[in-house]
Amino acid sequence: MTKLFPFFAGLALALLSYGMYQAVVAAPADPVTGDAQRIFYLQMPAAIAGALLFFGNFAASVLYLRKRSLTADAWAVALAESGLVFATVVVITGSIWTRYVSGAWWVWDMRMTTSLVLWLLYMSYLMLRHLAEGSAAPILAAVMALFAFADVPMVWVANLWFRSSSARPGLAAELDLRMKFAMMSNVIGFLALAALIAVFRYRVERAEQQVAALQRQQVAG
Repeated sequence: MTKLFPFFAGLALALLSYGMYQAVVAAPADPVTGDAQRIFYLQMPAAIAGALLFFGNFAASVLYLRKRSLTADAWAVALAESGLVFATVVVITGSIWTRYVSGAWWVWDMRMTTSLVLWLLYMSYLMLRHLAEGSAAPILAAVMALFAFADVPMVWVANLWFRSSSARPGLAAELDLRMKFAMMSNVIGFLALAALIAVFRYRVERAEQQVAALQRQQVAG
């Protein structure tokens, strides 16, 4: 992993750079909102990457509750932390877009509210992991992860069904081929970055688990 990390890091950087070039230079400006629409080349890929990472956290948490696997627990933590990074991008870009279209940094509509609730849920999940003591901490966090993931489909439904100032309705359907290509390029780049962050964080978490196990053995000895 140590030897391959520079290669995959370079690949992710190259994909992200190409996606940003397509978003900023190659793709045309939106006929209604102009260049401000380009922020969606960040928001949508970040939302997709975050949703997939949170789904992985959900699956790893279920596996941990069933088998008490330390590997599953490490993946759950790594995927939650990585997903929170991309959820933060979604909340920030949504706020910037709202400021552009309505003059306010925040509007309490369904789209922005569900995204903020999702961010708060996984932030609470990570705080519980770090603040709770004893062997019950991973179990409590895994149970919370099951409830937190329920907000992911709610965010998706809110973006499909509710009109608001956080996004222009029908935007995805109106994209021309160059805009669609720019969006897909950024989705691929963000997914590559998400995988890189998640794997790196997983390796760190597994190392911390092994160090903790050695410390317990020394104490017991």
